[in-house]
Amino acid sequence: MLGFSTSSESAVAEKIEEFFLSIWPDLKTSSDDHVKILSGAKLFGYQTQDIDVVVSCFFSKPRKFNPVRSIKCQPDDIYEKTQIFIESFLLCVEVKSHTGSGVKFEGNTASVKYSRKNSEGWHSASDQNLTQAHSLKQYIFDEFNQTPYVSNLIFFSNLEEFELPKRPNNFLSSTISPRDFFTVIAEIAKPWIRKNGNPVISLGPREFSEKIFQSRLFKSYIPTDLDRRKIDSIATKHGFNAAWANELGNRLLILKGRAGTGKTIALLQIANYLYVNKSSRSLILTYNRALVSDLKRVLSLLGLPSSVDDGGIVVESTYSFFYKVLKSFFLLKDDEDFLDGYDKSILELSESFNKLIFNADEIADVVKRNPEQLAFDCILVDEAQDWRPEEVSCIKSIFGSKNLVISDGMDQLVRGAKTSWTLGLNESEKIVFSLDQSLRMKSNLAIFANTLTKNLQYIDWSIKTNPQIRGGKVIVCVGPILDSLAYVNSELEHAFSLHNKPIDLLALISPKLTNKFRDPSYLAEFQAALGLTIWSGYEDSTRRDPPKSPDELRFIQYDSSRGMEGWTTFCFDFDGFISFKKSQFVSQFDKMHISELDRDTWVNREVSRWILMALTRSIDTIFIQIEDANSEIAILLRALSVQSPDFVSWKTVADS
Repeated sequence: MLGFSTSSESAVAEKIEEFFLSIWPDLKTSSDDHVKILSGAKLFGYQTQDIDVVVSCFFSKPRKFNPVRSIKCQPDDIYEKTQIFIESFLLCVEVKSHTGSGVKFEGNTASVKYSRKNSEGWHSASDQNLTQAHSLKQYIFDEFNQTPYVSNLIFFSNLEEFELPKRPNNFLSSTISPRDFFTVIAEIAKPWIRKNGNPVISLGPREFSEKIFQSRLFKSYIPTDLDRRKIDSIATKHGFNAAWANELGNRLLILKGRAGTGKTIALLQIANYLYVNKSSRSLILTYNRALVSDLKRVLSLLGLPSSVDDGGIVVESTYSFFYKVLKSFFLLKDDEDFLDGYDKSILELSESFNKLIFNADEIADVVKRNPEQLAFDCILVDEAQDWRPEEVSCIKSIFGSKNLVISDGMDQLVRGAKTSWTLGLNESEKIVFSLDQSLRMKSNLAIFANTLTKNLQYIDWSIKTNPQIRGGKVIVCVGPILDSLAYVNSELEHAFSLHNKPIDLLALISPKLTNKFRDPSYLAEFQAALGLTIWSGYEDSTRRDPPKSPDELRFIQYDSSRGMEGWTTFCFDFDGFISFKKSQFVSQFDKMHISELDRDTWVNREVSRWILMALTRSIDTIFIQIEDANSEIAILLRALSVQSPDFVSWKTVADS
């Protein structure tokens, strides 16, 4: 039995366990026959991400049971009345707690009633369950390059057997018997009659069943001490402003603050509050896919649902969400490259809303046809200052301003000029809450960031130090990255001595280093020197599935650092990253013909923002590795180490 033990899904998982033990009591002590039952499975990055219950079983020798109905068997459609054998199967179960009035059967398909602030109606539980089976099948194929057969069932925990359609179907009632449970599986899986005459349900070769049994799907997310503090902050609402709750749903709620002031945690607190108190379904949007992965891991540890009928919290990248929006409004063709045509498509949709080509009733109809993708009670937007005007227009048209909560990171701009979310709103239709105190960085790190900003000169940035979280240090290490790993290992040991795990730390790398890490031999050498496994969050394919092991050290590119945090942050090839950004912004300035500032001033301002972005990720320690002691950033950091020697130290690899 795996997964959360207090959810409605776990109650069904326990019932399934009882079914197995009722037919085969010796399974409890068997060393050869195995069953795993996972409640609250997560398939991040797939069409369906949540499966209520997954069951995987494989037996060393097929076990028999007596079905309650005749079972059609392959290959000749012969019916077997007396005994069916099970060798292995993979099962996904969707749990529905609706009562009779909330369930509708049409033949062998089931729909359940849902109600969200922007939509209500009937949602196909059968389609949802079938999509879950396809996602689980694809997940296993991606892991093992083999495709399993997946049986899919819907468990109605508040319906009795007489309320279900006539069998055969894939519906389970709260009063179903153990024999009937396995009979339903047999009716779906269609056993194959072997040469010995026995009809057997099997996934295929034993080796494949064993692989599935060991799938990463069944590996639990293990919370670290830092995770527990974060979860506690979300669940107990530490720092939660009661005034936020009073404004939700009444007007646009804006949380405004610098990096590290707790904006992202506040969004999670609000979404959790809405679910716990109102069973609401909230959508959190961010452009940073590395942050999406981080947030999904936190929500997995919280064990929150996400479906349209259960409520909960969904986290998506903004591009992923707008892909679904454009498809729902038929503005994206199947053969069209999404990213290539994104700017044109999102502008077309925005203009369609503004010109009332889609009126309110038509928008509501689109949402009703796509409830899993679009039916939400509240939309929470992280780093909203970086959205484009047409994106803002679309989200406000679909959900309404009063159902939005946005965090404004002020000068943390990645995609261009700052966007106004309050355009066209009266003062009574919006409210701003300022977050100005550091909740992430210890006091010395906040002082360091403030002092660094003054020396950079190109941006107006400051944050209030938090006297309740004292300490913090900065280490500047000059020399080649591999030669600096002795100092890195020293900081790793220090972090671990404080009961941190590798996943609590964060490493940022430049594009140049990213290319080096794609060389397997370089990556192996680096991992061997650290004595750790690297979670390669710098790769798109890796970010799809959050790290499950607490013993993986997260490595991401600087460009993905916004919103991320670590007890210790390692900023590798920092001067190389700054050079890359300068070159990037010079090219951008020339292409955009920017006239507000001269080129050097504009470029230095944008680069300074990225410097602050990277150096405000840490809770306790910032480790900055630079190659060139004569670079501008090295000279600046050297001066700060002289100015604040008690918490900013300067190291060279020769010192080691």
